[in-house]
Amino acid sequence: MVGVCGDGNRAHPKAILSLLNDLLLVVILLELFRTIVNFLKTGEISLEPFLHVGIIAAVRKILTVGAEMVLADTVDPLRFSQYLWDVGVHGAVVLALVAALFFCRAPRRTVLANTPPHTP
Repeated sequence: MVGVCGDGNRAHPKAILSLLNDLLLVVILLELFRTIVNFLKTGEISLEPFLHVGIIAAVRKILTVGAEMVLADTVDPLRFSQYLWDVGVHGAVVLALVAALFFCRAPRRTVLANTPPHTP
């Protein structure tokens, strides 16, 4: 199998995978840091940042596992089955967290929809 750069070297795709993995980890840490700063300012903890972190972490795992499968030299049926389960479970987690995020924001949307427009 030829690498992404066409030279047959797998170091480049693995480096890109590592970079993507690290960037998503930084996004997770920044989101957690923003939550802590917000808590220190307001004294309140919001659920939404934790849902964002969960979604990013699950997507990160899906991308990492998918890229590892693509970069693998050979894929036996057991490993492929584990891959399908892993992607399926993490996909379900993403859907559940997105639904939770939707329902978490639903009361805010209703309040905004029911407020009369401000007239100067």
